[in-house]
Amino acid sequence: NVLPKTHVPSDSGVVISETRRLNERGRQLCKVEGCNKLRQARNDGFCRYHFNLFAINQVKPASLPTAAATAAPEDGAKVADDRKPPAATKTADWLCSCGTTNPGKQTRCGSC
Repeated sequence: NVLPKTHVPSDSGVVISETRRLNERGRQLCKVEGCNKLRQARNDGFCRYHFNLFAINQVKPASLPTAAATAAPEDGAKVADDRKPPAATKTADWLCSCGTTNPGKQTRCGSC
């Protein structure tokens, strides 16, 4: 069973179409009657506007990272699992794994 990602309250004044609506080119439209925007993938049949309006917040609680996982490398370089340097080290120049020295405000190497 797949749970819906959205819930439209009855007092919202929005009417949901019972049939699949198509535009003149055959593309599916938003489920909301009167909305002529295209339906978006993984948005429960709605356009982006109506999906964001009625989306149910389904955020899973994230596990807190350990102190070792959040520790910044001393020279500001990328860590072994290819994460970017933390925000605190963006002011100092950093050395990429390819050997290029990059300015601190730059987060991507551009050479590799």
